[in-house]
Amino acid sequence: MHRDRSQTKGWGDVKKPPGCETACKAVLSVSSDHEDRASLEGIVRSDWTVIPSATVASALSVLREAPIPIVICDD
Repeated sequence: MHRDRSQTKGWGDVKKPPGCETACKAVLSVSSDHEDRASLEGIVRSDWTVIPSATVASALSVLREAPIPIVICDD
């Protein structure tokens, strides 16, 4: 399956939410714990997109690609 690298670069397997190049209604979750992500998705429900990132390095890569207004880290 071919992926458009402009939409996945730095985002792992997660596609950027539409319109995320200028303003993004997303939360970046920096945690290696999958339960953290699931809990956060339950809190924000369908109002926000939760972008998972297991490491700080991958989170920085995501932030270079799009302005995500909220970052939540486990440590």
